[in-house]
Amino acid sequence: IAADPDVIVLVDSDWNSATHKMDYLAGNPATAAMTAVQQKRYIVVPFASSEAGVRSVEAAVSIATQWHELASR
Repeated sequence: IAADPDVIVLVDSDWNSATHKMDYLAGNPATAAMTAVQQKRYIVVPFASSEAGVRSVEAAVSIATQWHELASR
């Protein structure tokens, strides 16, 4: 929280969706004031891409693409 990140990377899964995590961050007084939460600057990757393996490359490309899209807003 003290670092106040510009962007937060969230892992999306069936049992704990990225949307649920966004809602939690926005509703928690400790995190709601963070820049990334206030500006809804999230990068989302599917759970399968967050595990070490061949999908890591896909995740890296997705993160870079989403970062570029956020930076251009």
